[in-house]
Amino acid sequence: MPPGALQEPLTMEPAPENGKLSFLSDFDREIYEWLELTTLADTEFLLRKGQANEALKHLRESLGLKSFLVRRNHSVSEGQIAKCRSEPEIENADWRVQKWAEVYRRAFQAMWKLTPLGDDGNHAGWRSIGCGRRELPWIWKMQFGTTKPDADKVSDVIEEWTTEAMRIEWLHAQASVNRFEEGMKLLEAESEHVGKTFQYYQRNWLSKVLHLTQEVLQEVQDGGSHPARMLRGEIAYANR
Repeated sequence: MPPGALQEPLTMEPAPENGKLSFLSDFDREIYEWLELTTLADTEFLLRKGQANEALKHLRESLGLKSFLVRRNHSVSEGQIAKCRSEPEIENADWRVQKWAEVYRRAFQAMWKLTPLGDDGNHAGWRSIGCGRRELPWIWKMQFGTTKPDADKVSDVIEEWTTEAMRIEWLHAQASVNRFEEGMKLLEAESEHVGKTFQYYQRNWLSKVLHLTQEVLQEVQDGGSHPARMLRGEIAYANR
């Protein structure tokens, strides 16, 4: 356990599974260097790097989808109802953007702690990423390996992102249609079952009415003393 962990206040958790599992990136580099855990730190750095790249990929896709939805909302949707229907889709896309941005932010902060300091101790090389005015933000150029990619490649990639965003949007719409059709089938089945249930009870009560009527006739024929008012009440109750 890193020495810095001993300085943290102890918190009593009701269950062990709720306890916090700290990584090396949760502590200063001097601590795990002193404990000779730099190999584990380098391993976590590689994992965090992969996490950051994966988050960037999802972030680009989410940004492309959000951009596509916003443009469609302003240029295609006509009428207040259509625009209101598209708002939840835009909010959902924005939620995904915020989610993957937070994943990337945390991974980057962990990589910042896991990387050895430079001569100035400020990670000067890392600060240059994303700075300055360029034709396209650095996040869109990660896969080219250069700050000045070919214009045709950029156009092809942007078209690919737009196609992917439209594909994701179509899949979401198709999933909504499938859920609606499934709900309609369930509703039709339930309606049919309700009708059959009422028919079943109707047959039961008609059978009771017939049985009571036969009892009344038999009672009259036998000259019994069963009160007529009670018999009429039983038949009326069954008919209801």
